[in-house]
Formats: sequence, structure tokens, C-alpha cells
Amino acid sequence: MSVTAVPGFVAAGMACGVKASGADDLAMVATADGTPVTAAGVFTSNRMTAPPVLVCRDHLLASGGRAAAVILNSGNANAAT
Repeated sequence: MSVTAVPGFVAAGMACGVKASGADDLAMVATADGTPVTAAGVFTSNRMTAPPVLVCRDHLLASGGRAAAVILNSGNANAAT
């Protein structure tokens, strides 16, 4: 996995063990100075939405659509847990 930051942001990626292959599976992108900026998300409409998806959606709504950082993961399901 390659994570590239644009000016004003920092980014990092790593393997945290979610993928059995040992491939990179976790990334973080954040504003360089910690200032929240406009953020958006696209969430499942599945009736069996997993708790982490609900938490993320609720946090984004509560923040008024602003975030200073996001954590991105891959290699695991987001529904029916």
C-alpha cells in the first residue's frame, strides 16, 4: 500500500495484522496542524450494518461533517458482525 499526503496533510500506512498475508491494511490521513476540515463518508445502506460503521456515521454527523483525521482499514467486513 502506498499513502501519499497532499500539502497540509500527513499520512502513514502499515500492516497491523488484519490481513493474514501480512500486507498493509491500515492507514491514517490527518491535517498537519490538527485543524478539523470538511469531511464526508459513503456508508452502507445494508440493514445489517456493523457497529463500527454506525459509530463512524454517528461521529461524522455529530461533528457537523468535520474531521482532523481518518483511519482507513482493509481486509475485514463492515456488515453482519
